[in-house]
Amino acid sequence: MIAAGWAAALGLTMAIAAALSPAHAREPSAHSVSPERPAAVGDEILVRFRPGASRRERGPARRRAGAPIRAKLPLDGLQLVDAGRPSAVARTIADLEDDPEVLYAEADRRRTSTAAMPDDDLFGRQWGLENRGGWLAGERGIADADIDARATWRTTTGSARVKVAVIDSGISASHPELAPNLWTNAGEAGPGRRSNGRDDDGNGLRDDVHGWDFVADDPRPADDHGHGTHVAGTLAARGGNGRGVAGVAWRAAIMPLRVLDDDAHGKVSDGIRAYRYAAAKGARVVNLSLGGDPFSRAERDAIAAAPRTLFVIAAGNDGSDNDDPRKARYPCSYPLANVVCVAASTSRDRLASFSNQGRSSVDLAAPGARIMSTLPGRDYGSWSGTSMATPHVAGAAALILATHPQLSVAQVKAALLGGSERRPAFAGRTVTGGRLNVGRLLDAAARQR
Repeated sequence: MIAAGWAAALGLTMAIAAALSPAHAREPSAHSVSPERPAAVGDEILVRFRPGASRRERGPARRRAGAPIRAKLPLDGLQLVDAGRPSAVARTIADLEDDPEVLYAEADRRRTSTAAMPDDDLFGRQWGLENRGGWLAGERGIADADIDARATWRTTTGSARVKVAVIDSGISASHPELAPNLWTNAGEAGPGRRSNGRDDDGNGLRDDVHGWDFVADDPRPADDHGHGTHVAGTLAARGGNGRGVAGVAWRAAIMPLRVLDDDAHGKVSDGIRAYRYAAAKGARVVNLSLGGDPFSRAERDAIAAAPRTLFVIAAGNDGSDNDDPRKARYPCSYPLANVVCVAASTSRDRLASFSNQGRSSVDLAAPGARIMSTLPGRDYGSWSGTSMATPHVAGAAALILATHPQLSVAQVKAALLGGSERRPAFAGRTVTGGRLNVGRLLDAAARQR
């Protein structure tokens, strides 16, 4: 959900030459869009100029196409320009791509969250972490159809040294389960610097003490929708405190970056800014419980330009096959070495009916049906979607890095996939044919050293 915007109520909730991963399908053309899905929102276009193109060369190219610049984006040669009106987008793209100074041009894409609305009202209800069977989550569960989180918690519950960016609708920073794990930007948090209106760390943003809101362009990434707060709770709610729920990683540092609005819609261009921010601030893991179509070359390039950050991304909630380029959801389906694509499983160890799949494009499944987690204020609730499955895997990556901080992105990804628990329901529908198993992760990570 990035080119023209990201959207949220789907029930799923989102180095240029980076190596391609065999776990993903061949990428389609940026122009292959199914007619029933809108390709763009508004009149904005992402244009990337060739390496070495000067300001004098870029300006005339934009003027010839009638596309004044709106913003420079944090990827070499990438700019956001204005077509003037939505009906002029296609013509302006064609004019830009006819210019020899332009590598490519595309409409700013739509992205949306991948979660359904709440349906239920703490550790006893978190079947994804520990499933003892019996009637739960609206169906009779199967014992051990979970990620075996408690097996890993005997060794580690996470570390505040591991930064995980939640790029979403913001988070409720005052929630008692999330406040203890909120990341703090040391460059803006010193004495007298928290709200002095200055860019103390020199990154172009003022007072970004606890992340940034790329929708409102301010330092308060609050959550008026609930999606980001729910995702953050599954990933890193403070466990062992006698209240509410426990996240997969109790002590990871949550970096909130808001790119989805109050309706859980957002733009690729805002996502690109957030990806750069997360990588620049040292986030080892990014959780993207959002997505959309069509393929965006700019978005793909921006993720590839952060090869030291693992992007854990929701597969989508269309119940479709991401291997089919006409139906694939992005950014999950980009064939990049630093992407892990996540489907949703149920308490009976089945693929959720809404979950996308993909034998070569979706890496593994994780619990995503009726997941209990945090909501804005001091609330809790049960939501469903691949959006809910994704933070289980992002939290698992944070646990690996808490005990093996020296591992590379490739090694963490290999541990996540290699430690998955094979189940018939996922065979032929995901790359691993399995579901996340946190209990096996540390052994799998140790083998990567």
